[in-house]
Amino acid sequence: MRPDVGVKPRIVLLGAHRWRREAVVQTVCDLGFEPILIVYEKEIVSDALLRTLKPHQLIHQSLSSPRSAKQIADLLFRMGGDWFALGLDDYVCNFAAELSTFTSAPTMRPDAAIETREKHLLRARWNMLCRDNPRLFAVPFQFLRFSDLRFETIVERTEDLTFCESGHLIVKPDGLDASIGIHKVKSWHQLSGAIESIRRELAPLADEVRTMGIDISPTIVVEHQIPRSQRLHPGGEFSVEVLSTRVSDGTAVQHSLMGITEKYIDPKTCVEIAHCFPSAAFPHMLLDTVWETTSQMLDELGVQFCISHWEYIVTDEDRLALVEAQLRPAGDWIMQLITRATGHDPYGALLGAVNRERKPSLPDFAEKQIAAVFFPLPEREILGRFSIVCEAEAEPLLGKSVFIDPDVNNASSWARHPQWCARYLSVITEGQSFDEAKELCQRVVSKMKIHQAAGSEQTRFVLPL
Repeated sequence: MRPDVGVKPRIVLLGAHRWRREAVVQTVCDLGFEPILIVYEKEIVSDALLRTLKPHQLIHQSLSSPRSAKQIADLLFRMGGDWFALGLDDYVCNFAAELSTFTSAPTMRPDAAIETREKHLLRARWNMLCRDNPRLFAVPFQFLRFSDLRFETIVERTEDLTFCESGHLIVKPDGLDASIGIHKVKSWHQLSGAIESIRRELAPLADEVRTMGIDISPTIVVEHQIPRSQRLHPGGEFSVEVLSTRVSDGTAVQHSLMGITEKYIDPKTCVEIAHCFPSAAFPHMLLDTVWETTSQMLDELGVQFCISHWEYIVTDEDRLALVEAQLRPAGDWIMQLITRATGHDPYGALLGAVNRERKPSLPDFAEKQIAAVFFPLPEREILGRFSIVCEAEAEPLLGKSVFIDPDVNNASSWARHPQWCARYLSVITEGQSFDEAKELCQRVVSKMKIHQAAGSEQTRFVLPL
């Protein structure tokens, strides 16, 4: 279907997860587009968001008998005009891609979204690329499928020919993101203990996310641990942020590098503790390699209209190792970091390209400053209900540079070490260097405390860096 002349396509949003759907909806509205949300019948949608939407802007999906992409497309056709489908988390990207095949702006092949979600499939593709490029680092792996989430009976086992059970390994769920359930083990003998820890973590999570239409697969991938460079920032991990669009003739696809994010990872839990955009540490000698390789994979996956996120580690031999990739916008406030660092909104660039009657020129995303996000932690473990309080100097920053997760209202503990499920405070700062942004963040969090029961001592924040 071709878009009506002069009429902007509706933006159909699927998924929520940690990207705070409300912020994306607001961006869509600010850019002059009409948002349409697809939500499951028991999925929680905030009252504040509901107040901004008209009834026709919510499409309800049933968990017991969900409508197909074709059925939802027919419903959207009856509204008139064209639409663009944007998946906000890994678990809906394949459905969003299928829905997009009924529009004038297909985003990607639906199976491409499945390949990037199921880590062993993308790992196999990556390892094939490594055979012909000495700058790339292959990561041997073993894939395990169990009969159910009790993780007792293996029904499928696939492994890379070079996989070896000796040495340090990474054990993680094959189909989850956000650093959920990642475990380091020093030997194969510790594998069963790591899988048991994953089982305990996923059992309650599976019930919770089922209301959002997400089924957790009983699959595990075991990989050789990647030897990280010690000459770069701690951890040597980065992510490449890419904007893919069809160019004006409607046939060729252009992949544009928005920039490279510097990721700071807790060495024990593998959970992100800070991000900095753009990176000052990424090795210049690998710039052509990372860009050519990422573009090649995007072409092979048939990506046309998309913001994607590719995570890499630079090894101790200055080679490039893929960690994983997502064919959707990065989480953890990275999209906002790009906007603050360059003055250009990635969503605006993508939707401007989709809205082809405007014939936009893509921004260059040139650096004006660096922007960083930090995830402060309590200086001691918190047990019991708590709240985050700001002194007068920090209050004006709430909702602008300081973000308190609404989940804090239901939390009854907060560990001293980073956890993927407990990022209750995010602080975004800018500067001319990461150290300058970090120093500013420290000044901000010094004006914030964790408050518990009346009369108890307030707890300060620390940066886990």
